[in-house]
Amino acid sequence: MEHPNAAAICILLVEDDQVLRTVSADTLSDLGYRAIRAADGAQALAALERERDIKVLMTDIGLPGMDGQQLAAEARRRRPGLGILFVTGYDDVIREGRSVREKGCEYLAKPYGCDDLALALKRLVGADSPA
Repeated sequence: MEHPNAAAICILLVEDDQVLRTVSADTLSDLGYRAIRAADGAQALAALERERDIKVLMTDIGLPGMDGQQLAAEARRRRPGLGILFVTGYDDVIREGRSVREKGCEYLAKPYGCDDLALALKRLVGADSPA
């Protein structure tokens, strides 16, 4: 069942792999979120400036150029309350990230399931979550 505010819940999805970006955007859509796609940090920051209703930055950590952690730091500088969802295939980053437990940050290991994504987003956007 789609949440009545689903269209208002916007996720900025940053993934350099086009196939993964498409699949992830489709999954977000299936969960009732609106996804804005970016292939790298520069595109993501431009989208963040353009789209005022972005609630969560969902970013791969291993991006070319500006990595996902650098992107998240800059995005948070521009929007302090922005939720951050890191996705990565590196287990050590997941373990380290979960041990830090920074407020407003979640970590998912690739490959992740739809249920895991829904739960992480629910924790980041709370009661507004359509999932």
